[in-house]
Amino acid sequence: MRSLRYVTQYWQLKVVVALVVFNTVLMMFSPSIIGSIIDVVKSVASETEFVPTKGMGVILYGILAPLANWISGTLGWQIDTATLGVFAFALIFVAAITSLFSYIQRYLSAFVYQGAEYSIRNDLYNSLLEQSFSFYDQQRTGQLMSRATTDIGQLSRFYRMSFSMIISTLLTAVLVLYNVFSISTPLTALYLVLVPLTMVSAYIYSKKIRPLWAKTRQQFGDITSVLQENLMGLRVVRGFAMESYEEQKLSDVCETYFDTKITMGRIRGFYGPMGTFLTSIGTMLIIYYGGIQIINNAMTVGSLMAFYLYVQRLGRPIRMISMMTSSIQQAAAAADRIFEIIDAEVDVSDKEDAIELKEIEGRLVFENVGFSYDGENLVLKDIDLVAEPGKTIAILGATG
Repeated sequence: MRSLRYVTQYWQLKVVVALVVFNTVLMMFSPSIIGSIIDVVKSVASETEFVPTKGMGVILYGILAPLANWISGTLGWQIDTATLGVFAFALIFVAAITSLFSYIQRYLSAFVYQGAEYSIRNDLYNSLLEQSFSFYDQQRTGQLMSRATTDIGQLSRFYRMSFSMIISTLLTAVLVLYNVFSISTPLTALYLVLVPLTMVSAYIYSKKIRPLWAKTRQQFGDITSVLQENLMGLRVVRGFAMESYEEQKLSDVCETYFDTKITMGRIRGFYGPMGTFLTSIGTMLIIYYGGIQIINNAMTVGSLMAFYLYVQRLGRPIRMISMMTSSIQQAAAAADRIFEIIDAEVDVSDKEDAIELKEIEGRLVFENVGFSYDGENLVLKDIDLVAEPGKTIAILGATG
C-alpha cells in the first residue's frame, strides 16, 4: 500500500515493531506458566513426577528449573514448593514487563501515526493549492472537505490500530501453532478443521464490504457538499424560497447514505458472530477430546489448560481477521480518494521562461459562452456579457 511510506520514514517505527515482536513472544509464555503451575500442584497432590508443558513450557522450565533448585538448596524449601513459587513469580514478571513495553510502544506509536497524518494532510493541501480553477469547477467543496478530514482520519485510524495488530496477529498465529502442535497434534488437527471455514467467511466478507466502504465515503462527501453549498448560499436559498427544495435534496442524499450503512451493518452483523460461533465449536471439541485424553492419561490437566489458553489466543487472530479486513478495506477506500487528489495533474502550470504580465487596461467581453462542471451537462449556455473595469458581475444559481 502506497500510504505505508508515510509511516516507514520514522525511526520510531522500527522500535515499535521490535516491541510488538518482543511483547508477543513474551506473552506466549503465560499459558505454559499457568499449565505448569496446575501440573506442579497436581503432582504434589498425587505424589507423581512433575512434567513441564511441551512447547515453550519446556524452554521455560529449562530457564527456571536451575533457579528453583537454587532456592530449594539455599532456603531449604521442597523442590515442588520452590518450582511453584518460581513459576508464580515468572507469571507476574511477564505481566509487568509486557505492560511496561506496551506503554513505550504506544507512546512511540503516537509520533509515527500522528506524523504520518500530518504529512498526508499537508501533501493533500499542497496539491489543492496547486490546482487550477478548472479543477475546482469539476469538484464539489464538500467532497474535498470530506477527503481532507474524514478520509485522512480513517487512514490514521488504520495506522494507529491495525498496523501493529497485523504484526502481532501473524506472529501470534505462528507461535500458537508451534505450541499447540507440541502439546497435542491430534487435538490441534481437530481444531484446525474449522479454520478454512473462518478464512472463507472472511474472504466473502471482504469481497462484499469493500465496495460499500468506497460508496459510503462518496456519499458522505455528497452530504458535506450539500450542507456546505446551502450554508454558504443561505441568503440566496431564503431569497428564492428554496428551503423545501434544498431540504428534500439533503434528505435524499442522507437516505442513500443511511441505506448503504444499514446494508453494511447487516453484513457485519452476520459475519462477525459467525466467527465467534465457529470458535465456540472449536472450544467444545477441545474440552471433549482433551477430557478423553486426560482420562486415558495421554495428557495432563495443565497441558489441556495451556492448550485451551493457546487456542484462545489463536481464536483472537482468527476473529480479528474480519475486523482487520474491514479496517484495511476502509483504509484502502480512503487512500484511493486521497491520492486521487494528490496525484491530480495541474491543468495550468507556469513555464520557466514565462513573461511577467504588467498592468493591463481594457475590458472583458464574453459572447455565446457555455459552461459545464463535468464537461457534458451545461449549466450556462450562450451567455453574453461585458465586464467593465472596476465592475463586479454576479451569476446566481439556486444556492448562490
